[in-house]
Amino acid sequence: MSAKSTSSSFAFSLFISIIIVQLTSCDPGVSYAKIIQNDSDYDISIVVHSGEPYYYSADSFYIEKHSEETIMAHSGLGQTLEFEDCSIYADSITSEVMSSDSLKLTYDLNNLSLWNFSILNKTYGSGGTCECRIVLRNEQIE
Repeated sequence: MSAKSTSSSFAFSLFISIIIVQLTSCDPGVSYAKIIQNDSDYDISIVVHSGEPYYYSADSFYIEKHSEETIMAHSGLGQTLEFEDCSIYADSITSEVMSSDSLKLTYDLNNLSLWNFSILNKTYGSGGTCECRIVLRNEQIE
């Protein structure tokens, strides 16, 4: 085997090794959504106070009865476990039952334990698609 052939084989092997290392060391991707599912018979207004603009596209949301709204979304590098605490990434979230001065939502949307975290799709390196969801029903409106 000639020196040139050995050098070419070494260069090719090195190139392939670098590509494999790059592909296996890439950070995983994650998509995350924070969803309010309004299963109640009332339209509800949501206001996000001092929300991170990186996550929130708006500071208020109108959620019609029997519908759902994504109030926060993120897509980028990371892992799903970064979102499992269902943090609100804002100072607070408040609500108002529309067309009623006397009815109030009894759920505190800032109480992270009321949100349900789910991984919808797993990908390489603990990445994937995940969500935190809260379901509002008539029982939470008094």
